[in-house]
Amino acid sequence: MKKATPSRLLRILPVILAILSFLVLPASGKVEGSLGNVEPTGYYAVRSAYAVGRAFTTGWLPCIDEHYGAFFPGSNDYNQHYVGPGGDSATCISDHGCISQWDWWGTYRSVLLLPKSWLYSVQPCLWKRSDAWVAGNYRATVWID
Repeated sequence: MKKATPSRLLRILPVILAILSFLVLPASGKVEGSLGNVEPTGYYAVRSAYAVGRAFTTGWLPCIDEHYGAFFPGSNDYNQHYVGPGGDSATCISDHGCISQWDWWGTYRSVLLLPKSWLYSVQPCLWKRSDAWVAGNYRATVWID
């Protein structure tokens, strides 16, 4: 058997390291921990609302006590925009200011509250503005888990 010399060890060291890395690292790219496979935690993305409708009620009167919203996927939503006719500036007719000033609601802040003065041309709750009820006209930055 040949004697191990420093130059010989340096030549086989990359091979040994490659073999060890295949044995230690999982092939899936996931990290094994005490909780099992751990995936990346999530990311922010711009998404459209998937529905527009009643978010909650504060009484028993139809429409008067109902509060409406645009429902988004994800959580911790922000940076909302109206992409329907007239863009963001079209929303400034509401009595709550432009869309950038509207509030988010819900445990996960995933419902953009829509003012009734934006949804209806005549108060209380007469003559729906058709474009205001289209979910795809609302976009926001949302956290996707």
